[in-house]
Amino acid sequence: MTSHAFGKFLDQYAGAGSFLSVCLLLILVMFGLPLFVSTFDLLQVTILAVMSIFALSQGFVWGFAGIMSFGQAGFLGLGAYAYAVAVINYGDSTLAVPISIILPMLFAAVMGYFMFYGRISDAYVGVITLTVSVILFQLINSTSGSQYRIGVAELGASTESQPSRRSI
Repeated sequence: MTSHAFGKFLDQYAGAGSFLSVCLLLILVMFGLPLFVSTFDLLQVTILAVMSIFALSQGFVWGFAGIMSFGQAGFLGLGAYAYAVAVINYGDSTLAVPISIILPMLFAAVMGYFMFYGRISDAYVGVITLTVSVILFQLINSTSGSQYRIGVAELGASTESQPSRRSI
């Protein structure tokens, strides 16, 4: 390939080349960062990456697809809960990562099937996703206690979200 042909190739696929170089850089950071930073800093970078993906998904769904969805946090929480339960049960994150991806994906696919093939209008999609998010929140909070288990993992909501039982 001559330099002129290579220049035409780069002009035609400049977006793909920059995308591939960013992917390569992120892979290098992913494997190289644990060698140079503390565990706390690595956890902070991981949380930043997860929240960035969360924000990009909201921007994609609303900005590009034009669908107003308030249920993104519900899917994020469902994936996080599935990951935590799977890690406690399996003791390793090898199976927990695919489970935390597949479970919210299947839930979203079933919900999307009923909403979009049922031809729900735009405003109702926002209302339904908000309602499902609230239902998931209430479900997680109502299953706290040692009597609720999935395998060996005890389910438990945070104590801050529980109502106070003190009498006034």
